[in-house]
Amino acid sequence: MEFRNFVLTAAVFLTAVTSCIAVSLQRRVIGGELTSKGDYPFLVSLWYMKENGFTNNTKMHHVCGGALIAPSWVLTAAHCFDARVLKGIDVKESWKVVAGKFNQLADEDSDQFRTITEIHTYQGWNIKKLLGDAALLKLNEPVDLSREDVAVISPDTAPSCAVAGADCYVVGWGQIAEKPYGYGMYIPVVADMPVVDTETCVEAMKPENVDNRNVTIDDSLICAGHVEGDVDACSGDSGGPLVCVCDVVEVVSGIVSHGHGCARENLYGIYTRVSLLKDWIDDVIRGKDNTGQPQTEKIQL
Repeated sequence: MEFRNFVLTAAVFLTAVTSCIAVSLQRRVIGGELTSKGDYPFLVSLWYMKENGFTNNTKMHHVCGGALIAPSWVLTAAHCFDARVLKGIDVKESWKVVAGKFNQLADEDSDQFRTITEIHTYQGWNIKKLLGDAALLKLNEPVDLSREDVAVISPDTAPSCAVAGADCYVVGWGQIAEKPYGYGMYIPVVADMPVVDTETCVEAMKPENVDNRNVTIDDSLICAGHVEGDVDACSGDSGGPLVCVCDVVEVVSGIVSHGHGCARENLYGIYTRVSLLKDWIDDVIRGKDNTGQPQTEKIQL
């Protein structure tokens, strides 16, 4: 399978961990619409400042996306910071976080650069099964929320929000085509991504449809997309938010994780379900990063 992030949907192979998972470190939104500056003030860009294939092609530092959920905290994907994906990406000093960013090719007055002081990978993260793909980043100082182009967004806490048929959207700087690899957009693209029920997703992602790989699909994940393809997250989008409406309020319901290629017919994008991470998120922000596995209650999708 391919991560939709840094290394958001390309062809990078995680052979050191398992020979059956093709990991793509970056994904960008395919089939979406260009955004305007300030439309998604909670969206942050994660810049990896070391040598790597993706940014060598894009000529930009952006590798993953994230969502600002508190002035000093960003929610993103664990695989963006897993050295088994790319040696060295777990080193916090190699990254910059940019809030208020719109145009990756321009120096903007809205840019707020921060460094990372703590990387908290979710304890349920399983790179072989691609489950629990979540991480929290603590910034060296809070971002300035007095600007209109920067804002926080709340994590989803209600499993009843991102259910089958829910209208959600994904936004990011990822590729707008599956190939060639490493050519992300310089401004964010947004696309509607309806949630698909787990049973339909399991059927779609069975081995014969994904190059004979075993893909674990369970209720800790959200499947979203269009059966006809043409719209999806892709390389460079990893870690970015899947945003849904819950009680008339937009929340981060999913984290861009992985998929098989980008925007392929009869396949779907896979997102980490944020509502099951509530206790972990609360504990990390409170300084108690000692939680166990994700909640296991059954979700009616």
